[in-house]
Amino acid sequence: MNDNKGSHPKRNYDTTAIVLRIDTNGERMASERKIRTIPLENGEILHIYDASRKVAGDAWLVKLIFRIRIEVTEAQLNGADLKDIRFEELSATLGESVLFEVVRERNFILEHKKAQLIEDFIDDYLNSTCSYISKPHFPLRFILKKYVERLKNVLPNA
Repeated sequence: MNDNKGSHPKRNYDTTAIVLRIDTNGERMASERKIRTIPLENGEILHIYDASRKVAGDAWLVKLIFRIRIEVTEAQLNGADLKDIRFEELSATLGESVLFEVVRERNFILEHKKAQLIEDFIDDYLNSTCSYISKPHFPLRFILKKYVERLKNVLPNA
């Protein structure tokens, strides 16, 4: 865990990571290969993963995952009008972080068109969404959204 509350340590962004996802039954899911890391203006970091896989012959399921892990810290909540929500309550409900994730995929793409589609997915996502996820208020709003969702799943319907 990062001891520097509210700050992100300098990291080497030239590394490539391959993540193997395991589902709840312990079965292997698609592998993810980190293809890009983008520091955002609000201090968060957008990671882009390629989880594409061959489906038949030279046809592919092209799948990109855009992911931001947002730390739930008191620094994220500074200056926010949270009414009756205490940090301890928020942290106990959500844990140390929340995951923002968007998936873009298209099936049966020929191998020679795969690289271009990946670049198109990235360009489209960055052009349409990057300005929003870079805003200073995005991390706090997303943390609060996840908190409300979690409470709805825990509390009985009124």
